[in-house]
Amino acid sequence: MGNNISVLCGSYGSYCKNGGKDESECQLETIEKTRVIPDNQIEKLIKIQSSYRASKLKENIRLNECSLMKEFDQNLLNFGTYVTEEGMEHHINKDVKALDDKLQPFVPYHNELSIFKHVFERGPILFKNNTIYKGSWSYLGKRQGYGIYIDYDGLKYSGFWLDDKMHGTGRLIFDKTDYYEGKYYYNRF
Repeated sequence: MGNNISVLCGSYGSYCKNGGKDESECQLETIEKTRVIPDNQIEKLIKIQSSYRASKLKENIRLNECSLMKEFDQNLLNFGTYVTEEGMEHHINKDVKALDDKLQPFVPYHNELSIFKHVFERGPILFKNNTIYKGSWSYLGKRQGYGIYIDYDGLKYSGFWLDDKMHGTGRLIFDKTDYYEGKYYYNRF
């Protein structure tokens, strides 16, 4: 569509008068091509072309994301396996679970959720080091966005991730009386 727009809108071109094959053998003369679209329609045509290109770009991104998700699912067996929600709850330390049940559920801020656009949901996944993660992943295979993480000791983190690190608002429950809820910056309070 983009290559033919100059022809439709009226542009200038060259042609060879004497039919020579080499540019030096022919006399080039500039001619105006026939204008098929009136000047007041050109802006509309440019908007249509821009919209078309944007939709093709989105389609290419979506196809690329789908292939990356398939690749992620195929590679899952290298680093872990899916478990049920009950299996995930079973890994939480009983003291941590007791405090988690007493607290209000952690609710992520909407403005933080809207930051992460190109992520996909997977889990819960039990990793080989006996940790579990359920939540958003980047297409590069890193935890990114909102997720719930259960440590091998049974500690529970609910909150945001960036490049495989706790980053943003979150809640980490240590035991039946101790927890931290607030901002994290690359795994630090």
